[in-house]
Parts: sequence; structure tokens; C-alpha cells
Amino acid sequence: MGLSLAHNSGEQNDYIAGMMAVKDYADIVITMDADLQDDINAIDEMVKDYYKGNDIIYGVRASREQDSVFKKLNSKDFLQILKF
Repeated sequence: MGLSLAHNSGEQNDYIAGMMAVKDYADIVITMDADLQDDINAIDEMVKDYYKGNDIIYGVRASREQDSVFKKLNSKDFLQILKF
């Protein structure tokens, strides 16, 4: 399923719009940014935690040590742009 929103209303509002669109079709909704910085391998563990009885599961990056040079540079550049 894809949504086409009328205008840019902010990341959090976009997430809410997506979750509201699928709420009647899904037991689990996982949101991830498209900037290639989220670890898709964490999804399996999140689903396991859901089935253990947790309603909300979120991930926190513990370290950037295993990130590729591309990811590190991309992230560094993005943060520099934000600071500017």
C-alpha cells in the first residue's frame, strides 16, 4: 500500500497517516526511515517482542562502529547540514 499526501505535513504526521491507513488491515506496523540508517535485521526481534506481549517496541542505535564508510559519511554530512 502506498499513500500520496496532498502536501508535506511533517515526518510524524506522515507516520500517523500511514498507520491510520493500515490499522484495519495489520496487527503490526513497523515504521522505518528511508535513509538507509535503520537496521532491517532488527525487525525480526521486534516482531518476537510483540508476540511476547509488548504493544510498543522501538529501537535505539547502540553504536555506529559496524556502519559502512558510506553510512558514516552520509550521517556526518546530514548532521553538518542540520547544524548549518
